[in-house]
Amino acid sequence: MSQDEVQFLRKVLKILSPKIIISLNWVDLFESLIDKLKFSLNDSNKKKAIKGSFNTKYFRLLLENNGALEPLVLKKLNVSKKQKFFEELMRLYFVQIFCERPFYFNFLEIYFFTNPSADIFYFKPLSGFSNGSLLDKEFKEGLKELYRGLYEKKQKTAIYGLIKMGLLNDIKNIKETSEKDLELKKHYELMNIVSDHFGSNIKQYIFDLKDLSSISEKLIAFVKKNKVKIDSNFIIFSLCLTSLYLILKENKKGINLEKIYYEVKSEAS
Repeated sequence: MSQDEVQFLRKVLKILSPKIIISLNWVDLFESLIDKLKFSLNDSNKKKAIKGSFNTKYFRLLLENNGALEPLVLKKLNVSKKQKFFEELMRLYFVQIFCERPFYFNFLEIYFFTNPSADIFYFKPLSGFSNGSLLDKEFKEGLKELYRGLYEKKQKTAIYGLIKMGLLNDIKNIKETSEKDLELKKHYELMNIVSDHFGSNIKQYIFDLKDLSSISEKLIAFVKKNKVKIDSNFIIFSLCLTSLYLILKENKKGINLEKIYYEVKSEAS
C-alpha cells in the first residue's frame, strides 16, 4: 500500500465510528471491493479519455506530476475562491453520480492542487486508482433516485432509490400482509433517518462531522437490526462521502446543494 493510500485511510478511519468499522464483515467485502476498483493506466490514449470524462469547468484530473502547480492550501485562498472551490467540489460530486464517468473517492485537501495563473483546481487520485472505481449500475441508479426524491420532495422516488441500493425490499414482491407491514415500517424508519440528515437545510448545508458520525451510527444500527447485507458499493460511496465532509467542514457559510443539484441534473439530461 502506497504512502498516500495509508494517509487517506488514516484520516477517514479517524472519523468513522468504531461501531461502524467493527460491524462490517470485511472478509466478505474485500473480494467484491477489489472487483470494483480500477487500477493504473499506462496507455496515453486511455489517460486522455479518462481526463476528458472527469474534467469540469473548474476541475482537472492530475495523472502526472506538474511542476507548475501548487498544493492546495485552503487557508491561503481568499474568501470568494475558497467558496468557489467548495461549491465546485460538490458539483463534481453530483456529476460523478448523474453522469457516466469514473467514481473517485479521495477528496481530501492533500490531493488537490492549484494553478496560480488560473481559477482551475487539479485533483490527484490515489496511487493505483488513477482511473477511478466502479459502482454497480443498479446502486448508482438508486443514488440518483434517492437524491431526486430528497431534493424534489418525492418520498416514493427516494424509497425506490433505497430499494435499488439494496437497503430496502420492494413491497410488490412480498405476498404476506404481515411481512408487508413490517417492510413498510422499515421504509418509514429509514426514510426518516435519511431525510432528516441528507434532505434538510439543502439551501445552506453545513458539513458537520458530528452529524456524519450520528447518521452513520443510525444507518449501521438499522442495517444490523434488519440484517441488511452491505456490499462494496457502500464502502466506496462512504469513503467518498467521508472525505467530502473532512474537506468541506472548513466551509462555515454553507453550500446551496439544491441549486447545484438542479444545475447538474439539467446538464446531465
